[in-house]
Amino acid sequence: MLWGISYFSYSVHPQTGGYKNIHQWKTTALIDSAKAHNSKVFLTVSNFGKKNNTIFLNNPKAQNTLIDSISNLLAYRNANGITIDFEGIPKNTKDKFTKFIVLISNKLKAINPEYMISLSLYAMDWNDIFDIHHIDPYIDFYTLMGYDYYGSFSKTTGPVTPFITSNKFGKGLQASVQNYSNKGVNFKKLIVGLPYYGAEWYTNSPETGANVVEFKSHPSYKSIRKAYIDSLKIPLQFDPTSASSYIVIKDNDSTFRQLYFEDVKSLSIKYDWIKNTKISGVGFWCLGYDNGYPELWDLLYEKFSKEHNKNSTQH
Repeated sequence: MLWGISYFSYSVHPQTGGYKNIHQWKTTALIDSAKAHNSKVFLTVSNFGKKNNTIFLNNPKAQNTLIDSISNLLAYRNANGITIDFEGIPKNTKDKFTKFIVLISNKLKAINPEYMISLSLYAMDWNDIFDIHHIDPYIDFYTLMGYDYYGSFSKTTGPVTPFITSNKFGKGLQASVQNYSNKGVNFKKLIVGLPYYGAEWYTNSPETGANVVEFKSHPSYKSIRKAYIDSLKIPLQFDPTSASSYIVIKDNDSTFRQLYFEDVKSLSIKYDWIKNTKISGVGFWCLGYDNGYPELWDLLYEKFSKEHNKNSTQH
């Protein structure tokens, strides 16, 4: 079912370009499984935060060390390339980030022309960090992180991935895709990533878009199913504007919890739109968040499997 997996992650040490952590990249059987099923394997390169990105992007030596280190790790697992996931890039380092993308793409492709370079795009590029016109020749595909429109930072409750722009929830997935299309991202090179997790808040009201008292957590799909839907039998609700599912838990007369997440119903609407818009594909964060519940795999099969579509045509 999977065209590719992106292993998270080579966490960059910004001062040196070496890694703080590569987790089980060298040993995980996940990569062997992926290859056995003809799935491509990418190593995510992550660097988060304004300070870390400023340090790294102002350090050519660290950048070259990173590229050498990455090329060794790709060769070690016979991988297919990298996913660049740099978040919190300051506006004043935009040009240096652009140059880094060109550098790492050129150097890795000089080592192996088959290596693919992917770039993770923010849901909303508020600081206009991505110079698509300049970097596009060096990027094989883009992965839109189509989530966290609402989260721990939110003052009101709302969907992790609102679908269309609305007065209530603001801009959503369609606006993000249109924004990157306007910047020059070709849909043939775009994968839209969607969340297999939710966002939960404490509120004083059961109404959608209520003021947040406190953020609680980002539970995985399997946790939501197990803890709330299967065990507590809390009724599932659906917001048609954002095409998102949610539940409201009443703790007492004045305290509530609101939890927004994606499920078969909400994902089905978004998948159909992705297909109709001729976007190249869909991704999700992250593998295993639905472990034990096959319905999300079944939906992917129904919507995207060539085998299923071929059988459907025959019938």
